[in-house]
Amino acid sequence: MIEPNLTKIRLDLGLSKDVVFHGFLIHNTEKDDFLLTFTDNEILRNTSWTPMPDTAFRFKRFKKAFKAFQKLELEDRAIIVASFDIGTQILISSPTNI
Repeated sequence: MIEPNLTKIRLDLGLSKDVVFHGFLIHNTEKDDFLLTFTDNEILRNTSWTPMPDTAFRFKRFKKAFKAFQKLELEDRAIIVASFDIGTQILISSPTNI
């Protein structure tokens, strides 16, 4: 998967350059929640989810979000979104913006 262009996403969302990039989040679109914590090793695979994007696990780099996404085998129920801190809330991009 190609790394998204944050400048293009900002433009698509109508955001100014000074809006802070919050991070890449993994969003479960079926339940409308976000990955909060995860463990994936040889012994255990476990995830927990939160309904609020501001408390979700933030990946600063898309590559790391994508690696976790694949490792946790979430392709059938989740997407990776970009999030931005607009002061009063966290705004997330739609799948078409990524």
